Amino acid sequence: MPKFLLGRPKLYGTGLSSKSISWPVLLLSLLTVVTIPAHSQQEVEIAGNRFAVSHPPGYVLEAVNLKLNGPRMLYFHGDEILVGSRDDRIYRLFPPYDQVQTLAHLPLYPHSMLIRDDEIIIADPRCFSSQVLQCPKLATART
Repeated sequence: MPKFLLGRPKLYGTGLSSKSISWPVLLLSLLTVVTIPAHSQQEVEIAGNRFAVSHPPGYVLEAVNLKLNGPRMLYFHGDEILVGSRDDRIYRLFPPYDQVQTLAHLPLYPHSMLIRDDEIIIADPRCFSSQVLQCPKLATART
């Protein structure tokens, strides 16, 4: 049968110790966290519905072209955004991100991509290979 030892609680002296300092430090930390806003609030309208969204201070949430079918990966290239989508396409969006250009219609669902010089390298999710899409007007074309 286990034995339980009951003892008198320890009393700490009036001198400064690590235990007596920890409460004021903890209280000050909590007050700092409570007084500094961790997130900003913003309302966004999508398809006639308004949503309240919180984000870090200084950031702005902006809806981009919402007519894309299942956008899933965003790649920032200068001031343009390349977007892979559920409909096996790679799109390019131009500021203010409401103009869309279809760069490629692929025979695969794009897993990820990167840009090197005038090439877009697209990873094939079915295997460990990639496909290179030549795009000579990548940096200049806006159609």
